[in-house]
Formats: sequence, C-alpha cells, structure tokens
Amino acid sequence: MLICLVLQIIGWFAIWKQKKRPGVVLIGTGTAILFVGGLAGLTHEVRRTQEYAFAPLDTSSVESGEFVVTVLGTGFNPDSELPANSQVSGVFLSRLLEGTRICQALPKSTMLVSVAGTARTEVKAAFLAQISQLLRIDQDRLSLISDASSTLDEAESTARLVDHTNIIVVTSASHMKRAMMIFRSVGLDPIAAPTSYNFVRHGSPNDRVLPLWIPSTAGADSSQQWLYEFAAMLWHRLTGQ
Repeated sequence: MLICLVLQIIGWFAIWKQKKRPGVVLIGTGTAILFVGGLAGLTHEVRRTQEYAFAPLDTSSVESGEFVVTVLGTGFNPDSELPANSQVSGVFLSRLLEGTRICQALPKSTMLVSVAGTARTEVKAAFLAQISQLLRIDQDRLSLISDASSTLDEAESTARLVDHTNIIVVTSASHMKRAMMIFRSVGLDPIAAPTSYNFVRHGSPNDRVLPLWIPSTAGADSSQQWLYEFAAMLWHRLTGQ
C-alpha cells in the first residue's frame, strides 16, 4: 500500500508541475497495484496450501519420551501495568496455548519460550513466570530464550540449549514451513506443531470463494504476508540467513 501511495503522490505532483501524461500514468499504476493487491483470491490458495503443509499436531501419535517444545516468539509488550495475557499479541498467545496443550499431553516435556523484543532478560523472565501461572504449567518446565531477533537465532539457541533431538516447534501455520527449513539448516529435525491458522480448510463450512475477489484491506494484508514469506524463504535459500 505504501508503494501505491508514493506512486499516486508523485503522480499528483507531476500533474501539478504540468506533466499531465506521466502523472496520470503514475496515478493509474498506483491505483491498479492497490486494486490487484487487495484481491485476496490471488494469494489465497498459495497461502492456504502453505499453512496446511503440516497438519496440527496429534499428540497421541507422538512416541512417549522427553521432548522440548520450542515456542517461537512475536509481539511482546513489556508493560507491567498490563496482565501478562495483554502483553502479548493474539498470535503469540495462540502459540503459548498450543505449547501448553502439548506439554500437558506429554508429561515428560518441557517448554522453551522465545520472547521477542529489546526488553531486559529479567523483564521477560517475570513475564514468563506470570504466564506459567495463567496457563497452569509448572515454572520448572519453562525455559526462556531472551536474545533472539530472528527465527534463525531461535533455531541456533534451541540447538545450543537442547542436548537431544526430541524437539517440537510451535509457531504460526503461515510461518511453519520456513521455520522447519531454518531449524533443519542448523542440524535439528523437529516435529511441527502449527497454530494460529488464518485460513479455513478446503471444503469446510466457512470456505467461501466469492468474497476473496472483492478488493479489501484484508486482501492487501494477505498479499503483503504472502510477499513477506516468499521473500524471506528466498533470502534464506540464497544466503542461509
């Protein structure tokens, strides 16, 4: 949307400078990109397929044993005036809930939680202590990754802290494919536990196609998220970072 706005502003500036033809072209180009980008139908199936590349984890199919459940972080607001559940984004809260579900089903498991952002380690640890009370999980079963700024950092921290290969990675379904690729690149072979789905399954009662072809801000957000994941996966394949 920013690109569209910039093109339109430049276009109106060109018209003001009596350069009508290039101005109209720029305005029209910006409007066309905005219209096309707002069509969620263009990226819907690609993103849905990517989200369902890994099925939700069925804990009954996991062999008994000790597991480390690594919950990837995002969206932490270190505001002590707020309760712990209001210091995180809905996405991060969904990941924490999924990690807790798995830990409850696998009694020998522990949870390694990455808390993003620049807050001090002790602030993040205090947040995690509050979360342990809210989610009714023993604090002894929780460990903190406090210094990760990317998925690669989280994978490397997990590899450094975990002394066995029984790892379960919890992250958003849209991020899971890239996360698994990154974790495998550091020598780990984790089990995927996707959560926070943006798309309903194909053929489910709420699977409606027509609204996807009506331009909307949700469609623009979908296009942006697709472009972000595509660029991030391409960058990782090219550079390993």
